[in-house]
Amino acid sequence: MKCSNCGAGAFERRSEEHVVNVAGRKFTGKVAADVCDACGESLVDASELARVELEAARAIGDAGLVSGETFRFMRHALGLIAKDLSAEFDVAPETISRWENEERPLDRLAWATLAGMVRDRLEGHERTREQLRAIREPKKLAKTVHVGSATRAAR
Repeated sequence: MKCSNCGAGAFERRSEEHVVNVAGRKFTGKVAADVCDACGESLVDASELARVELEAARAIGDAGLVSGETFRFMRHALGLIAKDLSAEFDVAPETISRWENEERPLDRLAWATLAGMVRDRLEGHERTREQLRAIREPKKLAKTVHVGSATRAAR
């Protein structure tokens, strides 16, 4: 691998701080970087940056920093376009835009749902999106549904 800045080929693996600014707050996280020995240019894998942004989005969600700006940031951190999110929430794409630009009061349940989607992604599952899908496309259930197990009931 050669440095795109100076053409040298010697790199050192280091940990660097990535900073994300959202809603007047600064979020920092460590990322692995290959640093050129000759010029100091840093090469960071995009997945490392995405991870820090998702962690920042989780911190925003956990703190309850509800605003159009934080809604947009969480959506971007998930890699969702407004059209796709509007389909998930069963609203017009313009509604997402109006929430993000604070032209319309932000639906707090939509904000909390988006925060849940961020948390899910970091935990390696998509339960919130699966629940939204189930609401849009309900499945038929039998008249009698057996749930749990005898072991759980005994606890």
